[in-house]
Amino acid sequence: MEFAEAVHYLEQRIVFGMRPGLDRVAALTEALGRPQDSFPSVHVSGTNGKFSVVEMVRSMLSSLGLSVGSYTSPHLESVLERIQVGDAPIDEQSFAATLAYLRPYMEMVEERLAERLTYFELLTAMALEVFF
Repeated sequence: MEFAEAVHYLEQRIVFGMRPGLDRVAALTEALGRPQDSFPSVHVSGTNGKFSVVEMVRSMLSSLGLSVGSYTSPHLESVLERIQVGDAPIDEQSFAATLAYLRPYMEMVEERLAERLTYFELLTAMALEVFF
């Protein structure tokens, strides 16, 4: 899968409006072996200042010699900005390869739930897999 194809595949998943619930992403992460449980994490939420806090935490942890990944939303110029390892965004080849790896799992979960995963849910799973 090429980067442009990966972006197109994801953009087909953009759903306007809310689709609350964790069932879809929980089913996907379960199928993947719960990668979120394989590493310690810091979850930053709130209304304002999240990106600044993420950057400060990333910088502090990196200065201690730890390997740090970050997943933020939204992106400004490229979807690659959302998933970073260290201080660099994921590259196009890794982005496409990660989505290609996850695609059979995504399709299996969608078939089982009879519901499509969203853009955000797929990107979240991609980030977890990259960090794993």
